[in-house]
Parts: sequence; C-alpha cells; structure tokens
Amino acid sequence: MAYSVPTESEIRNALTYIDATERQTWVSVGTALKTEFGETGFNLFDEWSQTAQNYKSKDAKDAWRSFRVGKSNIGYVIKVAKQNGWQREKSQPISSAEIEKRRQAAQQAARQAEKEKLQEQAKAKIYAQNIWKNADRVNPNHAYLRSKGIDNPSVLQSIRQQGDTLIIPVKNRGEMVGIQRIFEDGSKRFNRGIEKKGSAFVMGNRDEMQHGFLMAEGFATAATLHIATGKPVVVAFDAGNLKDVAGNLKGFVAKNQTPVLICADKDENQTGEIKAKTAAEVLGSTATVITPDFSDKEISDWQQSHNGKMPTDFNDLQAIGGVERVSVILSEAKNLNQDSSPAVQNDEIQNRQPEPTERPLRMERPQGNLNNKLLINIYGSPATGKSYTAENLVVLLKENGIECELVTEYATELIRQGQAEKLKNQVAVTSEQIRRQQEAFNKADIVITDSPVALGMIYSPDEQKAEVTQLVEQSKTTPYINILLR
Repeated sequence: MAYSVPTESEIRNALTYIDATERQTWVSVGTALKTEFGETGFNLFDEWSQTAQNYKSKDAKDAWRSFRVGKSNIGYVIKVAKQNGWQREKSQPISSAEIEKRRQAAQQAARQAEKEKLQEQAKAKIYAQNIWKNADRVNPNHAYLRSKGIDNPSVLQSIRQQGDTLIIPVKNRGEMVGIQRIFEDGSKRFNRGIEKKGSAFVMGNRDEMQHGFLMAEGFATAATLHIATGKPVVVAFDAGNLKDVAGNLKGFVAKNQTPVLICADKDENQTGEIKAKTAAEVLGSTATVITPDFSDKEISDWQQSHNGKMPTDFNDLQAIGGVERVSVILSEAKNLNQDSSPAVQNDEIQNRQPEPTERPLRMERPQGNLNNKLLINIYGSPATGKSYTAENLVVLLKENGIECELVTEYATELIRQGQAEKLKNQVAVTSEQIRRQQEAFNKADIVITDSPVALGMIYSPDEQKAEVTQLVEQSKTTPYINILLR
C-alpha cells in the first residue's frame, strides 16, 4: 500500500482546522510536530499556538521543551484536521527506503529525547534538594495557608518556605526529585525538568501507612484530610498523576491489604472522579473513592463569593463547614477505619487491646518519684490516632521551647522488617521498649510515647506475664501522665 507524506505546507494548512485552545489537543499536536520535524518544528507549533486567545510565548517554549518524541505522530494532526473538515489536495508517494529512513530517524530522536530527559531530571533533582536544604521554616501566617485554613503543626513541619513561596517536596522511590512552589496568590509551579510521573508527597507518618492512608490531588486538600483523620495522606499533585502514584503503591497495598481512601475532587467534568476510580482499580479491592458533598445552598453561596466558581474539594468543604464536616463524611468510609496491621490480625492480640474510654480524652495525675523528668504515655485502640497525637504533642512542645523526645513502637518496626515472629517474646520486646525510653531520657526531660511499656502486660502470654509485669514495675521510676484516646 502506497504511503504519502504530507508536506510542511499541507501540515500548516491542516493546522488551521484545529483549535489550539484545548490543552490536551495542543500538547498532542506539539508532540506530533516535534516527532516529525525535531527542533525545527517549533516555529510551526508556535505559529499555530498564536491562534489561541490564551497564547503566551513563554508557555509555548516551556511546553515544547517538555514534549517527548514518539508520544504522538503526524498522523494525529492529519486525523484531527480531517475530522474538522480538512481535505488533502495533493500527496507525494514515498519509497520503502524513505519509510525505513524515517523510522530509524524517529527511533534515534526518541533515544536522544530520553537521554535529555534523564539529564534534565538529574539536574532538577540536585536543584530541588539544594532549595530544600536552604529553605526556612514555614511562617504560619503565609497568605496561602491562611486562605486555606491550614495551621496544623504536623502539616507545617512537613514543608518549607523560601521568601514568600511555600516549598513542597516531590519524591519518587523515597528520594526528593523536585519541588512544587506555591505562591501567595495560590498559583503553583514545579521546577523545570522534574520527574513528575508517579512522584508524590506523603503528609504525616509514613510508618503508619500500612494501617490505612488517603490519597488526594493537591496539597491543601491533603492538609484538610490529614487534620480531619490524623492518617497519612499521599499527595499526587493532580488528577492525572493518581494512577501512576497508585501503580507505585500497588505492591505495598497488596502485601499489607492496606485500606486506601482516594478523595477525589468533584469537578463539573468529573475528571477527578474518573481518574480516582482508575487509580482505585490499580490498587484493588481495598481502595475506595469518595468525594465531598455540597448542598445546593452551599454551592450557590460559594459561587457568589468566588466569582461563579464551584466548590470542588475537601478543602472547600472545610471552608464551608469546618474540619468536623469533613470528618463526618470520611468516617462513613468504613474500610479506612479498619486496622489492617499484622500486629492486630492475630485474634489473641486483638482481643487484648485496651477498650476505649467513654470520654474522648482522660488524663491521670502524675505518678512516681519526682526527679524533674516526665513520661507521657498515650494509650488507645487501633486507629484512634495515637501516633498522630504523640507526634503533634512533640511538635507543639518544641515550638514553645520545651525540649522533648518521641519514642515510637518497637513492635511496629519488627513487623515492617518482616520479623513479626519476635513479637512472641514479649519479655524481649518490652525490654527493648524500656531501653529506648531510658535512652530518650538521656536527651530530654520529657519523653512522649505512643507505645507505653505497660502494654507488654496485655500482649504477653501467660507464661511470660509475671516476668513482663516485673519489668514494667521496675521501670516506673519517673513521674508519668497517661492519656487514653477514644
């Protein structure tokens, strides 16, 4: 079958039948032109781009640099132009030798483009890491944070600030690969060359992700979700990246049977929900998609105060009804409130979990011999937010100039390292927890823990109970406060 190659003149004519305003079409056409003509195709792309009312020369240049050869070809341009009524008047036959030559040239261009992409990503990584290293602590009064109602210390300590710009880390495979800048007016920008596909930012304690986590598109939405639940939230940065981030997390979720709540934006075109459902399919049966719920009056009031825009995400819902309103909707997602940790899948251990108190919070008076030290024990059943409370308390104390240390759960580390069988020896586990606690007191006068050593008496089998109880009693040499979470 004969193949005919459109001339540059024909392509220029075909482009007049294609609207340059719609971004996805704009990107696909630009990629096709770069694949066909290489760097010489930019003038053709820029000339066509200028037909759009929202044209900006800088945007066209930046986009052209990001186009990857091979993602789209000139056939796409011809197809769209024909759909819009364009017809070719003449065509030039091409030989099989010329077809092969073009194929090889395209492959070479693709290899070169991949090489350049990796070089750009390496530069972007170094640049981002230097920016992060030299950035300052966040000012809680930053205009964007105030406008979004974000003031939680746990959230603020996870980001940084450079001048008037917030710096959000972008990570892939545990390494910072870029940054997202958020300006005071809410506009956002990634550093050039960033490896964005599949990259994300985890807000909260990564070690608790196996017990369940949430996913969101943007930083502000994630902050609202983290404040409302105390659970880790994975920020994908946009709806289109949800699927790729889910792909990176698929193995982890499957191994731990981790419940995941994907909190989609409620866009008018349903992009958020569609992309979230695609991500949920990647993660499997433990993933659920949820969207915020707005009443007709809330939508109407919001549009009046936001130039006709619709409320779309959970941060908007927080602005309308407070964090409590968000918590109510999220609490209906039952799968997220089930603790999937291997530590509590064993019936015997699970049955020994301390029952939650009838009150949300109870504090016992300090006990022990006063010696200018204080131990704060935080108790609670699974998914009550023990780790979140402990971390938050440490942050609050340090921000007020009070030195303190956090002691986390040794048992969780064993499970994460695939050494759950060691939990059978509660004498050793309790001894290690006590040792870490004592070591922390060498650094600070106040120690906070989400794993009180007294739990060893609950978890230990009958034959170890006496020895564990003795260890716990001998460790009570410091005044302590017990906080029991509902």
